[in-house]
Amino acid sequence: MESRGVFAWLGLALMVAGVIPALWAAGELSQGLIELPRHWWSALATMPLALGMVLTTAALLRARRPGRHA
Repeated sequence: MESRGVFAWLGLALMVAGVIPALWAAGELSQGLIELPRHWWSALATMPLALGMVLTTAALLRARRPGRHA
């Protein structure tokens, strides 16, 4: 499997795994998602989701680049 495919799957797995703590953190905050930046513990809970989004986006953008090979 190509490296960009591995990064895409890893990113997708991180997003799926990160949804649960992100939803939990948002539920614990009185104002929901907009309150995340003010609380370090809730920001840490959303890190897997954010990292997964970055990895998946980078892998997909790299795959769409013409003339590039793994």
